[in-house]
Amino acid sequence: MKTHNSVERAVPQYYDEDVAELFGMYHADGTCVDGSNGSCRIGIHNKDLGVRREVKRLAKKLFDHDCGEWISSHKDNEVDTYININHINELRNQLPKGAHNKTIPEWLDQSSTSVINAYIRGLTLDSLLYADHHGGGRYKIHVMKEQDARFIQQHLFSLGIESSIWSLKGKKTSGGWCIQLGAYATKIFIEKIGWIADKHTSRMSEVLAWKGKPHRAQRDKITIRQVISISEDVADVYDVCMPATHSFLGGCVINHNTGRFSSTEPNL
Repeated sequence: MKTHNSVERAVPQYYDEDVAELFGMYHADGTCVDGSNGSCRIGIHNKDLGVRREVKRLAKKLFDHDCGEWISSHKDNEVDTYININHINELRNQLPKGAHNKTIPEWLDQSSTSVINAYIRGLTLDSLLYADHHGGGRYKIHVMKEQDARFIQQHLFSLGIESSIWSLKGKKTSGGWCIQLGAYATKIFIEKIGWIADKHTSRMSEVLAWKGKPHRAQRDKITIRQVISISEDVADVYDVCMPATHSFLGGCVINHNTGRFSSTEPNL
């Protein structure tokens, strides 16, 4: 890879936590502009000092390259922290343009927990904290695609973080989907994933003091709970045949059309 001053740089050879965080930041607040001679400019549009520091750190560590900055006078003094990079088509191809085209990359699904956490930490650039009048609050992360919202929700559940999601279609927003955490879940989120922006970290003590208990997180009106443990045991079990519905409740599980697969083989 070459920068705009033609100095050779190395492209990251694998997707670690730093690469994942940069992808997440791009997903939340980034643009990619193609330039001349095969170059492109990755920009992260955020005036928060914590975000700008992190972009610079990642650019230096991943590409050994210093970032540039410019301030937009027509976007509430928004700061564009950008990285000029050349000849990295293998990375550029995974940076779709336009908010509605951005999605979680396929490689993330096969990544470790720490790498997925880093990606979600990058996504927190597009998130909001709300305090309520009862000493609690909520935390919301915004993505454009439903599949991304469900992926994030499922991963958060694997960490013991309950959340709910809903569509923003028809609301006074750019659309997309919202992942919402209650006060209790937000505290766990801080511990296991964390934030980048100073606007969030500066409210850390306030959020940790929020009142809140674990709540039932619902997806499509189905309550989802994390499995805490699975143990093996030996016990007698029984099956019954119910007329009409062919369903019965046993051990808090609805059983329907149960029975042996074979009338002659008792083990099936």
